[in-house]
Amino acid sequence: MKREIMKDLIFWKNKKNRKPLLLTGVRQCGKTYILKKFAEENFDHFVYVNLEREPQIADVFNYDYDTKRILEDI
Repeated sequence: MKREIMKDLIFWKNKKNRKPLLLTGVRQCGKTYILKKFAEENFDHFVYVNLEREPQIADVFNYDYDTKRILEDI
C-alpha cells in the first residue's frame, strides 16, 4: 500500500501543471508520515504545518480556497 501511494505522489509531482495536493483519510492511517517522507525524498525544501496545533493558521481556510491568498496569509 505504501509503495502504491508513493507512486501516486511521484506521478502528481511530475505533472507539468499540477494542482495543489489534498490527501484525505481516517485518523491515524499514516497521512502525515507518508507526506513527510515523500517531501523529504523529493523536494529540497518543504513546510509542515499542523493545523490542530496552529489554530491561527487553520483560520486561513475559513474564507475560501484561493491558493494565492492562502500562501500569502501563511
